[in-house]
Amino acid sequence: MLPLPSGAAFSLPVDLANGLPMSSSEPDYKFKGAYSIETRYTGKAVSWQEANLDTKGVALMPYCIGTVTSNRLRFEVAGK
Repeated sequence: MLPLPSGAAFSLPVDLANGLPMSSSEPDYKFKGAYSIETRYTGKAVSWQEANLDTKGVALMPYCIGTVTSNRLRFEVAGK
């Protein structure tokens, strides 16, 4: 759970060089071309019954209900 108050932001850096599974030091695949990335956040309330015993107070908190989508970031990766 990641509580975000009104107006807050959360970022998650993505390092493609270190985040891909590889069997050797040089990957067999190369990223080249145009890509885009976006994220969606869906907020839903937590009922008293769903909350863990030590976090029942979460059920009383106000929530953003619904789904929001970030702007789409488009970028290109040039080949070597």
